[in-house]
Formats: sequence, C-alpha cells, structure tokens
Amino acid sequence: MPRRYQALPCVPARTNCLQSLIGTKLLKNLLTTQRIIADHAIHYNSKKQRKNKHFSVFPTSNTSTGTPPPFMRIALLEDDPPQAILIAHWLTEAGMTCVPFVTGAEFRKGISLQAIDLILLDWMLPDDDGVDILVWLRKTLGSRIPIMFTTTRAEESALVHALDRGADDYLIKPLRRAETLARIHALLRRGDNAKPLSVVTMGGITIDNDRHHITVNGASVDLTDRERDLALYMLRNHGRLLTRQELLENVWHTNPEVITRTVDTHISRLRLKLGLTPENGFELTTVYHKGYRLEYRSKIPSNPGEA
Repeated sequence: MPRRYQALPCVPARTNCLQSLIGTKLLKNLLTTQRIIADHAIHYNSKKQRKNKHFSVFPTSNTSTGTPPPFMRIALLEDDPPQAILIAHWLTEAGMTCVPFVTGAEFRKGISLQAIDLILLDWMLPDDDGVDILVWLRKTLGSRIPIMFTTTRAEESALVHALDRGADDYLIKPLRRAETLARIHALLRRGDNAKPLSVVTMGGITIDNDRHHITVNGASVDLTDRERDLALYMLRNHGRLLTRQELLENVWHTNPEVITRTVDTHISRLRLKLGLTPENGFELTTVYHKGYRLEYRSKIPSNPGEA
C-alpha cells in the first residue's frame, strides 16, 4: 500500500480542524488520481476497441463470478475524512469510481446531478441524520438505486429501523475491506439481475417492449429500435439525471467518447414523437454540460377551470 495511506486508519476522527483539513485534501488528491487513472484506462480501451470490434469498454456484469462492470459509480456520504479516504481507496482498487460527499446538505444538493449505481450512507452526520436522508432518497429516487448503511450502531433495533426505512444492507463499523466490497458486489449484482417490466406506462405513454408497440394517449407511435430503447431507459430512470456518457453506455452500448450530438438528436426526436412537454405532464430538462432529466408531474388541464 502506498506510504501516504498507511497511517490514515489511525488518525482520530474530528480531533481538530487541521486533521480534518489534511484528510479532506488527501481525499481530493486521491480522487483526482483516480479520475486520471480512469481516463487513461478509457483511452487505452478505446484504442483496443478500434483494433477489435468485439471488444467492449464497459462490459456487463459477469454473472458467473458476480464481478460488477468497471467504472461503477458509488456515492459515499461520510463525514470522517480518514474513513472516506480509506473507503475511496478500496473502491478505486476494485475498479469502481467514488463520488464523495462530506455533509448531508452537500449530498442532498449534489446527488441528483450524478449518475449513481449504489449509495454508501453514514448514519451519524454533523448536519443531518442518515435515516432522514434515506427516507428522502426513497421518496426522490425510488427503490432502483441500492443503499447501504454504514454506522457504529450495532444494536439490532438500529439495524431493523434502517432496513424498515428503505436500506438494502447494513454494515457495522469498523468496516472490513473484503466484506464491504463483497456486499457492494452483491447489491450491484442483485440490481443487474432484476428483470425489468415488459410494459412501461407513464402519463399517456405506454411502451410494450415485448410487442415493440408504443402508444401516446392511445394512438400508435412509430419509433426506431434505438428510440424505443432510449425512451424505455429514460422512463425507467425518471427523476434522475442521465448523463450522455451513461446513455451511450447503456442504450448505445458504445464508447462514451463518440460524438454526443447523437444523444442530443435522439432526445429531440423523442420530445416531439412522445410529446414530452409540460402540457402533457412531462418536464424534459437539459442540464448544461451534464445530460438530461425526465420528470412526470401532472398533465396541465386544457381548460383552466378543470380540477
């Protein structure tokens, strides 16, 4: 292990501001290094892909071994810098990307702007309560993103309380590397193996994936296979920011370095063909330099006097 990580677990949490500052700076340096490594890996893989058309930069999970695909994005809410650095290091070594947050306020503000595959959530926070954040997450994002609690509270009543509020798993500190990664892999594998609904309905839109049949307010609509796949992905992930990179990986199954205008063009077509407008209850928002968010609120009555 690199020398700068050896003493981190022994640094007392919250002993003074200087230690917290040092820990935060180290965490930022670690994550910057992680992004550089990931960028080089993508660059290397893109060259390899050009030589071998069957090579996939972002392969799907290996169901025989349970290994998650590389570059899975794990959100980490942990206010103790040494602990956050240690967990981020574990995730990086396992081929995943850590998206760190140190306060509840920062997490609530930033999580919707990220494409996340799993959330590690600390219970005890200086400005918030982990269970309150958990309940807020389930109301905001639904149940599609797995959430794992990490806490020093070992009593059974605390475990039951967290699971009842929507947690998918529960880890008691001090965390152990092998167990933590194994549980993360299990949650990611569970989500990867979940069979999606063959018929998706939202507002006036119905997509029957098995029959390749799409209707809007009862009228049939013709979509290309790619448009249908994109529409299904966006409806299943409504309310969440979808980056262009995520859409290219999961809908096009291609290298995210391709020109992003492809995504923008298909989004524009869907907006017109499916009527993704406020008048129909939909809010399709472009997040500058990020991606898109599709939300369904309620259809605006054509008659102002309608309830």
